[in-house]
Amino acid sequence: MARIFSLLLLAALLILATIGSVSAQSVAKLTLEPTQVPGGAPAIGTVTLESAAPKGGVTVTLSANGSTVASVPAQVKVPHGQKRAEFKVNTKAVTADTSATISATVGSSSQSATLDIVTVDLASVEVDPLDPVIGEPIHGYVTLTWLAPTGGISVSLQSNATDVTVTGPVTVQAGQWYAPFKIDASGVTSPETVVITAQTATATKTATIKIQAVALAGIALGHDRVVGGNSTTGEVVLDGPAPASGVTITVSSSDSTVALVDGVDSTTVNVPSGAWHASFTVTTTTVTSKTVVTITATYNGVTKTERLTIH
Repeated sequence: MARIFSLLLLAALLILATIGSVSAQSVAKLTLEPTQVPGGAPAIGTVTLESAAPKGGVTVTLSANGSTVASVPAQVKVPHGQKRAEFKVNTKAVTADTSATISATVGSSSQSATLDIVTVDLASVEVDPLDPVIGEPIHGYVTLTWLAPTGGISVSLQSNATDVTVTGPVTVQAGQWYAPFKIDASGVTSPETVVITAQTATATKTATIKIQAVALAGIALGHDRVVGGNSTTGEVVLDGPAPASGVTITVSSSDSTVALVDGVDSTTVNVPSGAWHASFTVTTTTVTSKTVVTITATYNGVTKTERLTIH
């Protein structure tokens, strides 16, 4: 009988110790990451206890005083042996910047943190490519800080150049991050720098386009070795589409006695409007020993070469 009483007493003491341990727990701090979000975006809360949770863990009560725009789970549990637990803070779209106070409580101990909730707005305006050549298509995009709320968000657009136009305003539809828009640079005839401005009532963003003249990118031969008396094709390549007037490239041979370009030692190859490349033919004569000829392409101060070996 005495043994049973001793066991019951021990159990009671263990229960009291556990209760005392839990009740002695307190919240050391509550943090939010990030501390500011656009309405509709989530944040992550972290509650930290003064000491590690005992067996069975510690239940922390959560609340949000801005319950119309922010919500948290009713509770989060810190597992046994741990000091921290994370929870998600959900927010709603807002029409004006506001804030919500998030609180974490254990017994009589409580800590709070403030979450700033701001309106969804314009984050950036982007163009692709940033450095196109004259005649190359250019695409534009406006991006928001979060998904657009009901009704979408309208963004006005403007170009500082009369020969580069943009279609606007553009609307980022509800539930979307971004919206594309058209950039028409077909009127550009010489290199220039253009600034595209995107704007809402509260935000302004810009993107700079550096439109460049088309340049010679390279020259290629169909074969780099031929038997004398045979021919091979070649190609000159631009780094973008040729403008409306086309591009004329000079192509020459370093030794016209054994290799000719389109029948002559030096000729011009025209890349038509909108094309990126044009072809030519290299004809060779019979040789008594291996001969190396350099085929050279030149345009607007840029020179590219290829070696042709004739056997």
